[in-house]
Amino acid sequence: TSTIPVLGLDLESDPVASGFVKTLPRPGGNLTGVFMDFPELAGKWLEILKVTVPALSRVAVLWDPSTGPAQLDASRRGAQVLRLSLFTIEARTTAEIEPAFRAAMSKQPNGMIVLTSPIFNTGRREIVALAARHRLPTLVPFPGYAHDGGLVSYGTSLAAQYEQAAGLMDRILKGAKPADLPVEQPTKFE
Repeated sequence: TSTIPVLGLDLESDPVASGFVKTLPRPGGNLTGVFMDFPELAGKWLEILKVTVPALSRVAVLWDPSTGPAQLDASRRGAQVLRLSLFTIEARTTAEIEPAFRAAMSKQPNGMIVLTSPIFNTGRREIVALAARHRLPTLVPFPGYAHDGGLVSYGTSLAAQYEQAAGLMDRILKGAKPADLPVEQPTKFE
């Protein structure tokens, strides 16, 4: 639709690069929302994992190609800075998570980061269980993973994002046009 107001809550997309909006401050059109597009977080995840596992040298990156390459590219840049060997394992569905772990283990990583993806959030308990079974220190992007028994997580507060989105929705319901409401980014990290 080009007339019905749309409020997006997106954890993987760059809304400008994806063509959803013209600019973050003035989106134009009928869409606004809260978008997490922080590919630089991937470098931060590697830093945190390196502090957690000082001997870290070989890192597996669990990536869902449907989310695009921004986070993966940022991971590669972060690995270069930290002088880490990094290799990618792909999973496009929850059924592919366990085979991806098996593929990773054949390359003998001593750590893993999980990039953001809806399927990884759906399969987070499986990811936690596989990481524990393989004794693989794993950093994941959302607090739910740590609550499920994962080693460490660092990411945005989903509750805070929902609150941000609710604030935008309130303004839209009171008559504001999405074209005039800046696209917001998360500000609270856990």
